[in-house]
Amino acid sequence: MQRLLSVLVALAVAGTGYVFYQQNAQFKSLVDGFTGTTPPVAKVKKTLPPAPVRTAMVGQQNVPIKLEGVGNVQARSTIAIKARVDGQLMEATVREGQKVKKGDLLFRLDTRPFEAQLSQAEANLARDKANLDKAITDQARFEDLAQKGISPKTKLEEAVTSVAALRAQIRASEAAVELARLNKEYAVIRAPIDGRVGSILQAPGNMVKANDTQAILMLTEVSPIYAAFALPEQHIQDLRARLKSAEPIDVEVKPQGEEAVAEHGKLFFINNAVSILPPAPSSSWPASTTRRSASFPASSSRRAS
Repeated sequence: MQRLLSVLVALAVAGTGYVFYQQNAQFKSLVDGFTGTTPPVAKVKKTLPPAPVRTAMVGQQNVPIKLEGVGNVQARSTIAIKARVDGQLMEATVREGQKVKKGDLLFRLDTRPFEAQLSQAEANLARDKANLDKAITDQARFEDLAQKGISPKTKLEEAVTSVAALRAQIRASEAAVELARLNKEYAVIRAPIDGRVGSILQAPGNMVKANDTQAILMLTEVSPIYAAFALPEQHIQDLRARLKSAEPIDVEVKPQGEEAVAEHGKLFFINNAVSILPPAPSSSWPASTTRRSASFPASSSRRAS
């Protein structure tokens, strides 16, 4: 009985001490410092500030529609430079791959034969003019003699016919002079357009013929340049309608390569040809889809360099 009473008293003292420990902060701090225990740190709940929100007025505007297709670059024009007269190629004043302007000198043929032909034509013209002057003088003399009845009328008619024939001969001689002058000019070959020189197919020293099957070189115009591409047929009507309107259709071309720079141009032509795509697993178009091609001029010639 005494032992049970002692246990109850001990429990009452411990409970009283624990309540005093919890209620008295100074006593609690003293006991914690003596025993070396640290109360757990209460977790502080962090409150985040409200997220900023940007507002805007609701509006209505047109959204651009982008159509993608695969195409290839095409030169605006490619000209085969040929000689217009027969002769020996004496000099080439351009290099392969060089850019030239319209009117720049490309080749020079031997001009001595053409200078001789021009001199001969000019001499024939001077001779015909001298003969005409004499024929005009004879005609005037026969007219005077015919009026006096000294010369027969047939002589006057022959003189008139001779003057008319010589006038026609002079026109032919003038045409021969002009032709000889043109041949001399054709001996100097100049660039008909701005472009880039291709491979020189005839080296200086070779004989060239007028309008020969083999060109002397190929000259390609690269600015502006065209790009032809294909699009699905389902967009053809919308493209035609936009093409007829005053608002142009912008086109962006980006060549292959990570460092390639995109070029911009305008759609100006839709071809009337239709191509049927063959079935291919890697193609993004259905096998039964028809595609029409269109081309546009780009604003730069760097992609054809």
